Parts: sequence; structure tokens; C-alpha cells
Amino acid sequence: MTLTLDPTRTAVLVVDLQNDNLADDGAAAGTEMITHARQVGVVENAARVAAAARATGAPVVHVHFVIDVHAGGAGRNIPLFDEITSTPTVVRGTYGAAPFPGAEPQEGDLVIDRARMSAFQGTALDTILRTLGVTHVVLTGVHTNHAVNTTARVAADLGYTPVVVSDATASTTAEAHAGDLRYGFADIATTHDTATVVEALGA
Repeated sequence: MTLTLDPTRTAVLVVDLQNDNLADDGAAAGTEMITHARQVGVVENAARVAAAARATGAPVVHVHFVIDVHAGGAGRNIPLFDEITSTPTVVRGTYGAAPFPGAEPQEGDLVIDRARMSAFQGTALDTILRTLGVTHVVLTGVHTNHAVNTTARVAADLGYTPVVVSDATASTTAEAHAGDLRYGFADIATTHDTATVVEALGA
């Protein structure tokens, strides 16, 4: 499928590229999610997509999962939030919540913190994107079976056209990532590799 993106109506989302998800001395140290992210080249490819967006004037929005432990963390209503809150990980103001090297916001980028799976839930993201005239959201980051998938689904429900960058996203395992690309985004998003998205942005 041919991909066409109008930079004036497209935003790139960089999701959860934070130390606790990617660093050898972060909360996910020694897990397959780090190995898989490096095999895919998620940080490098997300950076390429973000750079292409900046070059063509498309907004880049970094969406970080950040918890405030004194406010109950992320809550305990689902196993994932319970794990994040119990450890705790990605705590505001700590090394773990900071952007992973290579994924730092650049001048002109927007940064949004959230404490739910979707980048839209409880944040100003929808208002910001509509104010900017955005109709298409390009998703990069982690994890395709959690935040990336949920954000794509909510974006679709809100009327945006989601585009998932297959090699600028990663999951908790390579198997989970492959399953999401094949099934998880079926009928709600298109998936394309980094080179295709960069070319579509006109960079």
C-alpha cells in the first residue's frame, strides 16, 4: 500500500522511549524487551522518523508514562499498572522516567506525561493535535502490545488515521511484536517501515 503523508496534517508520536524501558540499568534490565528493541533498532529508527518530521515541519510529540508515587502511582486496577506501581518504575523526576539516550526531545518538540495506557487518556494530546490541524498520527516507540496499540485504537476512535512504524516500534517480546503487526493493528492502522514513512513525509 502506498503511503502519502501531508506534513501539515501529520504528527509523529514517540511513545515511552525511557530508561526504565530500554536501559541496561533500568527496570527492564535483562529482559527480552530490551533485546528485542535493540534488534529492531527502535531508538535509531524512531529518531530517523522524528528527524524527518522536524525537517518538514510536522510536530513531534514525546509521550512518556510517568507516575507520582504519592498519588498512588498508576493504580492497581490491572496487572500492568500494579507492577509499575509496586516496583515502582518510571517515577517522575528519576533516572528511570527520563528519555533514553537518542530519544531525547529536541527544540520545538512537545512532551506529554500520562499515567494510562493510551496517550490520549487524561492528557491534552487530542486538543493539541486538533489545534494543529492534525489528521494522521505516526506511532513510534514501545510497546506495541501495550501503549502503542492502545494509542492507535483510541486515535482511530477519535477520527485520526493511525500509521504504525513497524521497525520504529518494539514490544515485550519479538513474538508479541510480530503478532501485533499482523493481528493487533488489523483494520485500525496501516503499518510501514521507517524508510517508507520518511519518504512519505518528503524528507
